[in-house]
Amino acid sequence: MKHRRWTLVSLAIAMVLAAVFLAKAIEGPPAPTALAVHVVTDHGVDQVTAHLILPRDPRTGPRKPGLAHYLEHLVWLGLRPASDAGPDRQSNAWTNRYAVGYWLSGPPDALPDLLARLVGVFDPLAPPPAVADQERGIVLREYEARQVGRLRNRINHQMSDFLYQGAPLADSIIGTPDQIAAFDLAQARALHALTHRPDKGRLVVTGPISERRVHAGLAAIPLLAHATDGPPGRPGLPPLQADRLHLSAGEDTTVPTLIWRKVVALPEPMGFDLLEARSALLSDILDSGLPGGLAGPLRFDEDLARSFHIAVFPLDTTHVEISLSAHPSGDVTLRDLERAVRTTLDDIARRGIPADTHDRLRARFEGFWPDWTDPDDTAAWMAAYTVDRLAVLRDPLPQDALRYLDAQLTRDGTNALLTALAGPGREAVAHLSPNGASL
Repeated sequence: MKHRRWTLVSLAIAMVLAAVFLAKAIEGPPAPTALAVHVVTDHGVDQVTAHLILPRDPRTGPRKPGLAHYLEHLVWLGLRPASDAGPDRQSNAWTNRYAVGYWLSGPPDALPDLLARLVGVFDPLAPPPAVADQERGIVLREYEARQVGRLRNRINHQMSDFLYQGAPLADSIIGTPDQIAAFDLAQARALHALTHRPDKGRLVVTGPISERRVHAGLAAIPLLAHATDGPPGRPGLPPLQADRLHLSAGEDTTVPTLIWRKVVALPEPMGFDLLEARSALLSDILDSGLPGGLAGPLRFDEDLARSFHIAVFPLDTTHVEISLSAHPSGDVTLRDLERAVRTTLDDIARRGIPADTHDRLRARFEGFWPDWTDPDDTAAWMAAYTVDRLAVLRDPLPQDALRYLDAQLTRDGTNALLTALAGPGREAVAHLSPNGASL
């Protein structure tokens, strides 16, 4: 009798375990899809947002600056609701130096519809020719709004072309008027066929939603199969050739301005997220009035610049750019200000960032990451971070790896980055003044 009782108990346990395993089998793993899918569950918001990110350019073939932006306009025409057809319509689409993105948002129960609309970017591109011509005119007006009368934009484009040595990173996102005028529907369709494919896509869904529900929504959508040739390529830089470009330009109303940009190659590659964090911390230090910063010597001690802005940022895992713009004080010439910037930065790099300065700015740097103990803050930050990373064709790090980066922001690491920036590199300098006069 006792033996039978244990047999019944064992059978009951086996049935329970079988039910559990069956439930898990039904729930997951998610069905495979041609899309790479990233889900960030965030119960701190009431809307679901779906981003679809695709490479801006194909891996091979001639580059056509601005064509991806024109294509983005045409694709969005097929996604927007009929009620959003006015001339002042807002576009849930963007193009940057690396990728093209489309996004939609709505309540959680609208997710199947959002996904079905969003994957419409893969449908054959078929706007009426007259509409394609009209959209090209809209892009031309967008160029006029962004570039005409914007001297600094034009100068920075020339500097980027020199600094990046003609690499895709230097290409204009919108193109020139002549390039835009030459775009046609056949070119847009050809680019669409190369870049707007499920195997090239990165789908990011954020909000109060589970990964299982996202994959269930995708499973109901037929996606055309493509023979994949690997993940989208990310434009890089050719081997850095040290050189220097000097530009002088200006208009009647130009305020005297110094723009100084420099790209350097690091001795060894570094993880992008760590390099970005170190660069941001160094930016904060150099922008400060503390010892080891540029604000003290340039603004307060010598009154050489009445205002300036400096930023350090990675271009990839081996190249970093430092960018500074400044307005000279009083009778200070642009040449004198440029000389002071170079001399001061070299001096700071030689001496190193003082420990007290690094500790103080390091303590203020906590806001760079979320409060990892706050689930809502962490989820919101991870959602934005995931979209930002994929928007530059980089895979986001998992949360546990990101939390480890904080301990790697050492003074030695910061000084090593500063030393590299002060070393050999590729520089571009622009002196902007009334009528381009030399000051």
